Amino acid sequence: MLLKNILGGDQAKRDHTQSEEERGQMLVIFAVGLLLLVLLLGLVVDVGGMSLTYARAQLAIDEAAIAASQGVNLQRFYTHNELQLQPSVAAGRAGQFLSTNGGGLVELTSIHVTPDQVFLTGQATYSPFIIGFLTGDVTMTVSGESRPDFGIDERDQ
Repeated sequence: MLLKNILGGDQAKRDHTQSEEERGQMLVIFAVGLLLLVLLLGLVVDVGGMSLTYARAQLAIDEAAIAASQGVNLQRFYTHNELQLQPSVAAGRAGQFLSTNGGGLVELTSIHVTPDQVFLTGQATYSPFIIGFLTGDVTMTVSGESRPDFGIDERDQ
């Protein structure tokens, strides 16, 4: 009776009734919070995976451009002492390098060869693990360029 008088009797009864009506709200809040946390974790994992895929694809296309820039017209080099790329050889080297060392990560979409430079463009595709149902596959475009370099800085060296 003393406790009832201290707490105000009816107030204690109302507080108890109110908490009975609100029972289970914390479970719903926890479940929604956990779902949001899992989605955020999935976003972090997928963005990290996309970043890693892009970095690997960029490295592969850069290396393929370097390999292509070694497709020098040797006949012209021997006779005129000039470094000039041979387009068919450069394109073949780029494609061969990507098929051998690219791991199927990059699909070569364009090759442009000038007498002294090669430009490559490719596409890499990433399939997100967790949020893929929202985004689908992500396609990234990478490009690289390179020049032939045999330690020759100027003509007739």
